[in-house]
Amino acid sequence: MDERQELESAIAALEAQRGVLGDAVVETALAHRREKLAALKQGEQDKESTKVSERRVVTALFCDVTGSTNMAERLDPEVWTGIMNEAFQLLSEPVARYGGTVNRLMGDGLLAFFGAREAHEKDPVHAVSAGLAMLAAIQPLHRRLQQELEMDFNIRVGINTGLAIVGDVGSDVFGEFTAMGDTVNLAARMEQTAEPGTLQISGNTFKLVSAHFECRSMGSI
Repeated sequence: MDERQELESAIAALEAQRGVLGDAVVETALAHRREKLAALKQGEQDKESTKVSERRVVTALFCDVTGSTNMAERLDPEVWTGIMNEAFQLLSEPVARYGGTVNRLMGDGLLAFFGAREAHEKDPVHAVSAGLAMLAAIQPLHRRLQQELEMDFNIRVGINTGLAIVGDVGSDVFGEFTAMGDTVNLAARMEQTAEPGTLQISGNTFKLVSAHFECRSMGSI
């Protein structure tokens, strides 16, 4: 039983004793408990209000393993889980190194944000740098699985920059800090339409990073 429940039970017990103790005694005993209960309720409301989201420019990065469904079908679940755990370790490190945050692991991929919790001028540059580092980091695993299991284990990365709604979402049972909106959806489309072993960025991101990287136009998608 938490503190709020204890107070509510104590108040109910005192109310039940009015006929025995009298109103004056009960009201005196209840005054402090009512004040404390009101403070607890206000604290809960304040905590809930911290979930208010804000508009912020973020760079979203999606990465997934290409052909993962077919590969997973060939392997024992424990073996596949071991491979993905190794891959997640390799893919998460560049995100952290360049100041991003891995927001979610999604079975065969991950979602990361740059600038969601704290904005920096070069967040798009850092996101692309992380994406390129991810492509490089996965290559030893790619070669090893080709030799040992004849599996074409590869990844693709998609990035987009733009306005998103950033904040805590969910309920008391489950919640997470995330960014939502078309900016994130477009980053997912960049990843889904990228070729294996490549990084694809949107026009929004290109405008912000073109001075730092050599890019090739893919036309309209």
